[in-house]
Amino acid sequence: MTYINSTFSEINNLKKQWNQITQSNKTPLISFEYFKCCENALNTKHLKIITITNNNNIIAATALTSNRKIMFFDRYEILGSSLLHEPSNLIYNNRFSLEKILITLTNLKSPFVLQRIPHNIPIREILNGKNNEKFIYMEKNTIGSQYLNLESDIGSFEAQLSSKRRSDLRRVLKKAKSLGKVTIDILKPSLHEVDKLIQLAFEIENSSWKSENSSSILKNKQLKYFFTCYFKKLSTNNKLVIGFLKINDKIIAMQIAQDEFNKIWLLKIGQNDNFKKISPGIILTHEMIKYAISKKRQGFEFLGSQERWIELWKPKVHQYKVCAYYPANLSGAVHLVTDTLNRIIQKLK
Repeated sequence: MTYINSTFSEINNLKKQWNQITQSNKTPLISFEYFKCCENALNTKHLKIITITNNNNIIAATALTSNRKIMFFDRYEILGSSLLHEPSNLIYNNRFSLEKILITLTNLKSPFVLQRIPHNIPIREILNGKNNEKFIYMEKNTIGSQYLNLESDIGSFEAQLSSKRRSDLRRVLKKAKSLGKVTIDILKPSLHEVDKLIQLAFEIENSSWKSENSSSILKNKQLKYFFTCYFKKLSTNNKLVIGFLKINDKIIAMQIAQDEFNKIWLLKIGQNDNFKKISPGIILTHEMIKYAISKKRQGFEFLGSQERWIELWKPKVHQYKVCAYYPANLSGAVHLVTDTLNRIIQKLK
């Protein structure tokens, strides 16, 4: 059976099942709590929460929102994609359930765009084989995210870094120590501690370049609502990790992560740019990696987009793609023409 709801409150009784099936996808960024916080932050009126069941058990799901309306026609995307720009995915546990959710999406008769989903998902193959109606489908590679497979101990992990990279880490730490006492605090806050700690973290992020271009959490009401909501939910389940780097008890860098699926997932970073010459973000990242190893976690996910500074740790890269589907109707035609013109304009700039 296929069900389409308009709020997560309507399917609150399915939260446990929803989260169980996300374990097949091995990413926390499609959990019930994640989408629920996105829903509240965006206050969307065009939400389509799709659940597909077999014998009363969810086998596939997703949450879509309209990210653009032209005339009377909506174009859909996975909830939170435009707000957070993180890797995402459809929720399914095998090829059969993936086919079911994709055909359900095409049955909406509306165009949709899936941003930053895993490169190896055979969407084109499934649509060509299962969809009997005419449509236009396009996909292209997009920016990846970096990750580490962790060694069993910090010594083994650091040994696989080049001597130059190990030297770089020692040098930035020495610079920091030249300014005073260096302290690293990595915490798993309880619910009564979390408000104060995330506010401190937000203030550190706001002391960086992100404040100037208004991209910091404190300068964006939707981001602040989402992250406050999500971090509190993580704290309730003992999955929130907050790291602080201090010099003489002054916080100069922060990182907020999620402890899930035997990995540490880096959700937010920030540093006080008055101290950028000593690379506080580099120092704290290495300490967060050491923390993950000490807790016997098997991986460290940087999330976000590929960045050069992360290359210090010799990461691997997850590959993603953007998939766009346009049905053969007026809605599909309107959005296809608009998207094509936008791409042409971007190339001319």
